[in-house]
Amino acid sequence: MHSKGLNAVYANLVYDTIEVYSYCRGELPHLGSIREQYQVKEPFKVEILDIQERLHPTARLLHTCDKHDKFTEQLHELFSLNSEAWILSRCLPTYRDAVIFKQKNKTVEAISICFQCYDVQAYQNGHLLASEEFYKGYAQLLASIGHDVQVY
Repeated sequence: MHSKGLNAVYANLVYDTIEVYSYCRGELPHLGSIREQYQVKEPFKVEILDIQERLHPTARLLHTCDKHDKFTEQLHELFSLNSEAWILSRCLPTYRDAVIFKQKNKTVEAISICFQCYDVQAYQNGHLLASEEFYKGYAQLLASIGHDVQVY
């Protein structure tokens, strides 16, 4: 399987707004109701958006800003890091954090992130490679807006 780098996908995104989310944390709605409401693209990969581009039922908006915000500038630096290295994990990813990129209020890409096994999944582009520096930097950026990344 050949995966693209997060930086390569990010470099091609055209967006004017970002939304930062946390999901699948704390108490979850009844599993049966999630299955009925939320249709995943792949079993065991619960991304921020389902196949109909609906937000996960547990999604909580942490931050929203335009492309020229200081937060977005810091995000740009992290998403532009070289991401050629493959980080091997033995666990199934449990995505709990996400960034949605929008252009004129329409989603152009949604990036779901698992800090436990260092995995990134893009809604449009599939599995992506990201550097350890990205994960550490993104965790610090989330902490700057009051979101403590907890590894379960």
